[in-house]
Amino acid sequence: MRKINGFLGLKRASRHLWNRFSYAQLPTPEKAIFVNPSEINVVNKKFSTKDGLGQIVSGNWDLLELVPITDKNTFVGLNQRFVQGLEWSQTAYFEYARNKIEEKGHWWGYETLEQFLEIRCAYVDGLYHSIESKGYLSNEENGHTAPDMDHRMGSKRQRHSLEPLVLIDRNGDFQLRDGVHRVTLARILNIEKIPVHVLARHSTWVRARDKFLSGVKSSICNKDKLTMHNHPDISES
Repeated sequence: MRKINGFLGLKRASRHLWNRFSYAQLPTPEKAIFVNPSEINVVNKKFSTKDGLGQIVSGNWDLLELVPITDKNTFVGLNQRFVQGLEWSQTAYFEYARNKIEEKGHWWGYETLEQFLEIRCAYVDGLYHSIESKGYLSNEENGHTAPDMDHRMGSKRQRHSLEPLVLIDRNGDFQLRDGVHRVTLARILNIEKIPVHVLARHSTWVRARDKFLSGVKSSICNKDKLTMHNHPDISES
């Protein structure tokens, strides 16, 4: 739990204490929940990660600038590689890296396409085959084994040592903030559930969740009683 606590920090601890006075059934920020990866259908990269896990936030952040996960270059490229059987050099994943390296002189810590292919793409191959043979292991179980050159092992090491980061919108639906590689590979390999950490929940969802867990009827959320009961943010509480 030490690496999670470092990410949360004092701000998270004080926020969680404050929220405990506002909600009767407050979820534990650092606790991972298990989600079917096929239920994570949009990516929200605009939501900041700087305030750590367990945020409860109002506003329209869950409606703006959402991208279908199927439109992401990583999703397309990994499906081209592992479903269609293409060479990395033929994938959208590789082409995106090519464009970024030509534009910026580097991408994810790699300065040449050769480095990206030989180190990063080989790592993704290994991750796929590991999940295929051993099942999906959490970062806590498996450790964070990205290549040393990868930017995830530098200043972003702590954040990427967590499970995929999700947001829960006002209706209880999941949005992906970080972890598109693992979510995509889990979907390709038909993994039923993977652990995720919740970066933030919309305040409307938290109120609906609170009322449901307290046995109070509510029309705050558009989900029926059975769906609420089976929701990962409720069934694992």
